[in-house]
Amino acid sequence: MLDKIKRDYCRITCYTSLQPKDIGLYRIGFEAIRNAGFRAVVLYRMGRWCRIHKMGIVAAILERFMHHFCHCWISTLVDISSGFMIAHVCGIIVDGASGPIGNNFSLRQNVTIGGNYGKNKNGRVQPLIGDNVSIGPGAAILGPITIGSNTIIGANAVVTTDIPENSVVGCFRAEIVGKRDKEGNIFHEHERVFISRRELFDKIKRLEEKLDHIEQMKNI
Repeated sequence: MLDKIKRDYCRITCYTSLQPKDIGLYRIGFEAIRNAGFRAVVLYRMGRWCRIHKMGIVAAILERFMHHFCHCWISTLVDISSGFMIAHVCGIIVDGASGPIGNNFSLRQNVTIGGNYGKNKNGRVQPLIGDNVSIGPGAAILGPITIGSNTIIGANAVVTTDIPENSVVGCFRAEIVGKRDKEGNIFHEHERVFISRRELFDKIKRLEEKLDHIEQMKNI
């Protein structure tokens, strides 16, 4: 447990030149007081150790401490490897049946990792996450999927399918859809540059129907 906490400390403080053996408890304690993200990581590590050593009640108490003092919920049932970093802690949910999660895992605020309405894959209902995965604010990783190593998941992405290694995942970005006059009235005159995926599929379907009709007319 302590070795993992020291490696987490090196990651969150960017002290890449430090070795775990060089890090004293005073450094860990000071950073846990100062940094809510690291505090959550330390509480998770302690709770995970208690869970492994059949001290479930203590683990549950530490989970409650994490919830109240760090404003996030990372279940101690999840196995997260070394180098765990939380950049911004509030609103994070990592469900109890998730994992395992690989080395150098990075989380940001309002991320949800959990199930997807009971979807099941060979008895697994939660995601598997590889090494060196970074998840942006507001993202949701849901269901029995696999996130490959060295993947970046962008802000507000909703991921419900497998992601191969070395991927960058993003969702549609915001666009201007209207303007306001001096009185505060909203009117829509700005030309839209982006369209939703549903609108795109509908346009493709209508084009396919027109092409089918043209082909039929040619055959008459």
